[in-house]
Amino acid sequence: ADKIAYLHHDIDDAMRAGIIAEADLPMESRIALGKDRAERLDTMIYDVIATSYGKPQVTMSDEVLDATNELRQFMFKNVYLAGPAKTEDQKAQGLLWELLQYFEKYPERMPAEHQRIAQDEGVKRGVSDYIAGMTDRYALDTYTSLFIPAAWGAL
Repeated sequence: ADKIAYLHHDIDDAMRAGIIAEADLPMESRIALGKDRAERLDTMIYDVIATSYGKPQVTMSDEVLDATNELRQFMFKNVYLAGPAKTEDQKAQGLLWELLQYFEKYPERMPAEHQRIAQDEGVKRGVSDYIAGMTDRYALDTYTSLFIPAAWGAL
């Protein structure tokens, strides 16, 4: 159920963002699953119920599973690994690299717990543990505070 929900939310998000249109979706998937979001959801949910009823395992029929996998492959090729998503991924990698370089050079500027890890287990370990524990928002805020000048009015 989660895979169905995530796939449909991602398709909806990509359509709202103008990255893809309904007509861009693979024809075979549209034929097997339905011409729009509502039909796709109905088909997938009904198929899971009908195929799984009375069985110990929740599954889809081969036809619906193939069409769903085709949609997922389409999303990877055209949304997840392309265009705006790829650009954002590259930005995030750059941000994390800059944080890594900064804290390896200045480990004393990490929180005390991570300074101890850096002393006991090595700087790379302390820094990587610190960065791995950051939320997206915290990493962005940390990067901003370290590398982006404050507005002149705030000085």
